Amino acid sequence: MNILFDTNIIIAINDPTRPLDPRLAKIEQLIDHLSFHVFVHPVQKDDFERDENAERKALNLSRLVRYNSLQSPPIPSTEDIKQLEWSQNNDHDRIDNILLYALYSHAIHIFVTEDRALLNKARRVGLQDQVFRIDQFLFFLECQCAPDFSVPVGIQEKPVYALHPQSEFWDSLRESYRESFDQWFEKISREHRSAWCICDKNGDPLAVCIYKEENSPPVTNEQYRLPGRVLKLCTFKVSKELQGRKLGERLLFTAFKFAQKNNINYVYLHTRSQDKLIELCLDFGFSHLGKYNADEVYYKQMFSPVSGGDYALPPIDYLLKYYPYFVDDERVNKFIVPIDKAYHNELFPDVSDDAQGLFAEEFSCEKPQSNTIKKAYLSHSNTNQVSPGDIILFYRTGDRQSIEVLGVVEKAIRTQDLSVLTALVAKRTVYSTDELRWWIQKPTLIILFRYVKTIPPISRTAFSAAGIKGNIQTIRKMNHKSYAKLMEMQ
Repeated sequence: MNILFDTNIIIAINDPTRPLDPRLAKIEQLIDHLSFHVFVHPVQKDDFERDENAERKALNLSRLVRYNSLQSPPIPSTEDIKQLEWSQNNDHDRIDNILLYALYSHAIHIFVTEDRALLNKARRVGLQDQVFRIDQFLFFLECQCAPDFSVPVGIQEKPVYALHPQSEFWDSLRESYRESFDQWFEKISREHRSAWCICDKNGDPLAVCIYKEENSPPVTNEQYRLPGRVLKLCTFKVSKELQGRKLGERLLFTAFKFAQKNNINYVYLHTRSQDKLIELCLDFGFSHLGKYNADEVYYKQMFSPVSGGDYALPPIDYLLKYYPYFVDDERVNKFIVPIDKAYHNELFPDVSDDAQGLFAEEFSCEKPQSNTIKKAYLSHSNTNQVSPGDIILFYRTGDRQSIEVLGVVEKAIRTQDLSVLTALVAKRTVYSTDELRWWIQKPTLIILFRYVKTIPPISRTAFSAAGIKGNIQTIRKMNHKSYAKLMEMQ
């Protein structure tokens, strides 16, 4: 697998004047263990060459020889930059664009950066699954070495006062807000405010979303009001040791489900220098609204347009903006996708054998793919008809023989390249290298999709009434009429 580090990460790894970040040290060990290849881009060497500090320039250039150099990587033209809608206002932007273009052009498999602007550019062209922050990349490498782990991540609803305010979990927030945090926590505890949370066996929080329902609240310094019923995510936090396991997506899914059920018009939150939370919000259709004191305000509309320009958006754009709403008219194809019991339990814990619902107290997810909204499905099906925005209905084979889950496709790619397969699914699921090698013995269809909702079971015996005949042994396309009849059976 071919890896490209952003220039700032290369500098941090090789700077002899400061201690090495232990995460970067571990990354270097694991890359060596896994025999992955780290490259530098020729433009990074040019960047170092321009350093006016001769001693520092010499040191940095001397250390670049540790890495492989990309040979004749493609350079984006002015027209390419325009089509990709990447800003390029200075030399720093130019270099960033060239580095990201190496990923866009398949010269590398994974790009590692802490630069928010680069992450936003990657998201705009659908490359976010292959761009990693340091923590995400370290977690990915650790999973490649030891993919099996067990974490107690059952979502529960608890009163705030039961969340152990003296736990180390709250320390980062206490430092950010100082005395006001303890006062605020005491206040909302007295109000019997509730939270969705994941706790360890001692009851200490591991991930928390404290929420509050409001009516047309002012949400910015300019007193802009979100009209109607509004859900505020007052505190949204995942413990550092569990970051990378997609608990944030799980909490966000819970908030969306609550908002839909309770006819909430908008969901919003405040954030202060929390880049990972901002990225999570942007991935799921939140927009920046302004400031509230020192915090940034992000909000999401929780009702779908029924007319106008947005209603006519391409189905995939509609999904990205209005998730969990989606297009299901005749513009999109519909497929029945067979999935066996084991993978169904793992991908869809809300309807697994171990849980009766999202808030079941005994429910636990052991792998990131259980927690994600953005999931991956692998198949040896020969179909080439699956496209972004298409609807997939998962048919659990074997015991239940029923459809209980609906998803929408983000991307579909066929490959027999292990590195391509690993890079595309790494943020969404945990497979061992041996499992992935088994898959690529044949051309493998990778369907990256969003888990939208569970539906009341539609049994195999009901398929014939919708005009669907025969066994479901591989991905099966159905017409819109059959899909509509299936939906009527809910």
